[in-house]
Amino acid sequence: MLGHKNSTYWRKKPEDKKLKYLECMKYLQYLDYEPIEQLSKDTQSQIKERGKEIDMLREEVTQLNRQIEIFKPLIEHMTDIKQCPKCKRMSINGDVFSVVGESR
Repeated sequence: MLGHKNSTYWRKKPEDKKLKYLECMKYLQYLDYEPIEQLSKDTQSQIKERGKEIDMLREEVTQLNRQIEIFKPLIEHMTDIKQCPKCKRMSINGDVFSVVGESR
């Protein structure tokens, strides 16, 4: 069929060929435009939904990037904090503080 001499189509049973033919014909026949129009509308609505999802995700990424920029200096400052295990004191940029809840 359709010039495919060694196609798997030729090795199928007649019942299977008929089912495959009927399955394909709805996409090959253009006598009934309603299914095609419905499929087109469905596809367009899916594309619009995906576009909205993409816009929401972009907004979320923008908000997360803003939050990262806000907390970045704090995180950099916290990397300078060191705790002395022997004396239970914290050192922040050379200044020494007692650990919260601990007495000297």
